[in-house]
Amino acid sequence: NKKTFTYVAPTEEEIKSMQTAAHGKATHNSTSTWINALETFRKDIGLPGKIDDVNSKEELERQLVLFFVSCKQQNGAEYSVQSIKSARFAIARHINTYSKIRPQEITNKNIYSELYNAITGKIKLLTDQVLVEFTGYWFKSAQMGEKSVKGLMKEIATITEIDCDKRKFTNHSGRKTFIQISKSEGISDNDVMSVSRHKNPHSLAYYERPKSILQQNTLSQINSLIYNGKKRIAPVVLM
Repeated sequence: NKKTFTYVAPTEEEIKSMQTAAHGKATHNSTSTWINALETFRKDIGLPGKIDDVNSKEELERQLVLFFVSCKQQNGAEYSVQSIKSARFAIARHINTYSKIRPQEITNKNIYSELYNAITGKIKLLTDQVLVEFTGYWFKSAQMGEKSVKGLMKEIATITEIDCDKRKFTNHSGRKTFIQISKSEGISDNDVMSVSRHKNPHSLAYYERPKSILQQNTLSQINSLIYNGKKRIAPVVLM
């Protein structure tokens, strides 16, 4: 077929828009929240421009160390440990998308050692002060209702920044995922059943991944090992 159009180079805005679309709504909101907090801090202490404009790794690390050592909530209270961890990854995502010197591995302790030590030290101090979030009991003697379990699963997904858009969380999907992962990691049926509450090992077979998928995953791992070892061997193909 004959091509009936001419390519046009995308603008920077179009590229950034496409890159932003790769992340879920919760991830985007988290990133925006922490970048706003970072820019507010930078403005308060008189740093010029935006964090995106910093043009050296050393200066970027210095400013991020200042932020994580000093950052507090709008009411002056300390952030929780979970918030500090979320801030670290949110800012890392932004820098790798918009910084003039991107990509920068600010979460790599070997490259950004001073930042790593500052964040690790802050988390330790907050943990010692018991400044951790508590939103309810994680373990109960009574059985939880269906709505409670759904809400708990969605909350976990949001905190861990799993994209929840257009996805349905149910008790069954959580149980199925647990069994599949446990079995793939070689955990015994008895140990799996102690959590899943199944009484018969044969009942677990319903939740296991199809053999074809397991075989393909195994072959993918073999291929990965081959390529990582830089051996010139043709990839294994499932027939």
